[in-house]
Amino acid sequence: MIELPDRTTDYYADPVGFWAGQGRYFVPFAEPSPEHQRQQEAIARVLDFPIGSIFEAGCGAGRLANFFRQLPVTAEATYTAIDVGSDQLAMSRAWRPDARLTLGRLQDHATDERYDLVVSSEVLMHIPPIDFGPCVEKLISLVAPHGRLLVVEWVPLPGELEANPTARHNWPHDYEAAFGDRKWSSVRTDRQMVYLVTP
Repeated sequence: MIELPDRTTDYYADPVGFWAGQGRYFVPFAEPSPEHQRQQEAIARVLDFPIGSIFEAGCGAGRLANFFRQLPVTAEATYTAIDVGSDQLAMSRAWRPDARLTLGRLQDHATDERYDLVVSSEVLMHIPPIDFGPCVEKLISLVAPHGRLLVVEWVPLPGELEANPTARHNWPHDYEAAFGDRKWSSVRTDRQMVYLVTP
């Protein structure tokens, strides 16, 4: 049985605490959901450049860590990730024992490293509007000169966020405006947008 997440921690007062225990209700991804399968197919279509290193912001339970291990263009790439939940990092470690994983927030992550592929999947929707622009710039700052930023986000239905009280920590953002004058392309699945950005 899946244990429901603890909603007693106030997201706005303690976002790290809010997410710290969320991983315990994820079950291992033996098979991706139909929408995540379509997402992965879209990702595979856009990743057509050499990739030797990956950084994932918000690795969650490791679904993409596992997917990248199986995808030919990323199978040999080194994998580095950050997440605010220790349970999520443990599950990602199960998929990628070789991974370099950090517990913490993207905004606080200090490194001089740059990566061929920087990934943010279903993460920026949880960033409050005041922090959204700086987080996008932080992601872009981690991309190597020849690399790309991959952003994957849900497209909310009209009124969906307002009608779902458990989604009060989700915000719709204007991703395309945040990319500014940078070159980007996109693919839409049924409910998600897959963006590939060239810094």
